[in-house]
Amino acid sequence: MEKFLEKYRHPYWRKDAATALKTGGHGGMDYFCLRDFVDMVRYDREPWLDCYDAAAYNALNHCSAKSIDAKGAPIEIPDFTKGKWQDPDWRTGRPGPAAAIRA
Repeated sequence: MEKFLEKYRHPYWRKDAATALKTGGHGGMDYFCLRDFVDMVRYDREPWLDCYDAAAYNALNHCSAKSIDAKGAPIEIPDFTKGKWQDPDWRTGRPGPAAAIRA
């Protein structure tokens, strides 16, 4: 396992693992998430997660509970984009997070 970890370790972990583990919760992941968020705002980069992603991630818990209540029946996850996700460029051209903060 260790040889695969070294081979496929993300560059963030190669460079900043000690700092992340010392200062961030959740095994260091909080450090990287917060650092990326600050960089997105500072450099007006498009976020890697948006409100549609957040809604879909949060719906998973609700849909799982509904499935369990229905004895394991499949439950459709809501499409919060109303089908926009089917266009590969649907997220292109949106303002970055700094624009929302300035507004």
